[in-house]
Order: sequence, then C-alpha cells, then structure tokens
Amino acid sequence: MERSQHNAFWSLYEKQVRTPVERACRRISRTLTDNAMDPDDMVAWVDQRVWKMLEAGAFPTFHDNPSPEVAVERLASNAATLARWAHLALV
Repeated sequence: MERSQHNAFWSLYEKQVRTPVERACRRISRTLTDNAMDPDDMVAWVDQRVWKMLEAGAFPTFHDNPSPEVAVERLASNAATLARWAHLALV
C-alpha cells in the first residue's frame, strides 16, 4: 500500500475493523481470562500490531501491496485471530 493511501486505510479501519476487533477482544477476555484482561489493552495491542505491519508492508495483511479496501476486509475477517494474538502477547 502506498503511503498516500494510509489515511484512507485508517479511516476504513476505524469504520469497519474497530468494532469487530473490540467484540472479539471482549469475548476473549470474558472466556479465557474471566474478564481479568482489559479488552481496551488488547485492542490497543491490535492497533499497534496493524500499524507495524502497515509500516513494514508485512505478512499476512500487507505483503502483496493491497488496496486499503482489501486490507481492511482481510483484517475484519480475521478479528478473532487478532484478538487471540493480543491475548497471547499480553499474557
């Protein structure tokens, strides 16, 4: 993704990815930690990881230079995986 497309990506991310990630993080927090892990911390970890992947053009989301729409679709469809990664990273 070109740097000029980053603003469009983040706008779409807020609209289409944030809510599924928040739901998935709440579900993981409730089921795996009995609400001991703060879902907001998990969401922040996901945001940071997405930012790092975007900056590096990294696998699995940005390695093939997708459009912002395609990248957002990939992230939204994998919200549960991102939440699990956040849980593992913060445990």
